[in-house]
Amino acid sequence: MLNPYCKQWWIHGRVLGKIVICSYNNAQASEKVFGFDLLDSANAEIHLSAVNDLEYSFHGLMKIGYICVVSNGTVKPTNINYNHLNNKWEVSLSVTSIIEPSLIDFPRIHFHHFHFKSIDEIRSTNLGSIVDIIGIVRSTSPTSTIH
Repeated sequence: MLNPYCKQWWIHGRVLGKIVICSYNNAQASEKVFGFDLLDSANAEIHLSAVNDLEYSFHGLMKIGYICVVSNGTVKPTNINYNHLNNKWEVSLSVTSIIEPSLIDFPRIHFHHFHFKSIDEIRSTNLGSIVDIIGIVRSTSPTSTIH
């Protein structure tokens, strides 16, 4: 339900993963970025990111499995080059953003959320996509190329 037209919002979610602080240069300056992914009780995933000084204040808080409440930030369309989650929106955190520990442990918020694909669906998946597959190894053989 989150979209750029929501002015007051909050997300109650579990940290699924985080990216390390990365540095990059653009035309204006050198910047640092930190990001993390949240999963809520409805299994909705969303990516959040912070740049420059903000990354230090949020990086230490975010631990895998941590349940928190996040509010305030800019909701924008997902940049599919850097975000593999199944959500058309992502959040850029700002100086007005708030991240607080949850006062309630939500057992309904899972530790993982998978989007399993069958092996025959992999061929039609876009190059560079991330897929979740599960299988049972019945035998092994030397390494070979699959065409």
